[in-house]
Amino acid sequence: MYASSFSRNARRAITAIRSLLRQRTSGTDDSTFHSLRHSFAAISLENGDGDDIKTVQTNLGHSTASFTLKTYAHVSDQMQRSSAARMEELISSLGAVN
Repeated sequence: MYASSFSRNARRAITAIRSLLRQRTSGTDDSTFHSLRHSFAAISLENGDGDDIKTVQTNLGHSTASFTLKTYAHVSDQMQRSSAARMEELISSLGAVN
């Protein structure tokens, strides 16, 4: 499972990097290293089976997980959809039990 999750996160990060580099070289974007870093952190945290907060904290070199969460953890549309799908699945499974 870890390898699969890592592979998905790596592919998403590489796609984001390529997109940022394309925009940067075409002169249509003013991306910085920090925007790339933020993309990496957000992708790592938002993926439901992605990295846990302590791993992301260590990868980014932060002293505390709370700093990482405060800086990079925000609710994305994908996170809301995933949460709703998990809740729907749970409710459906409870209905099947009764």
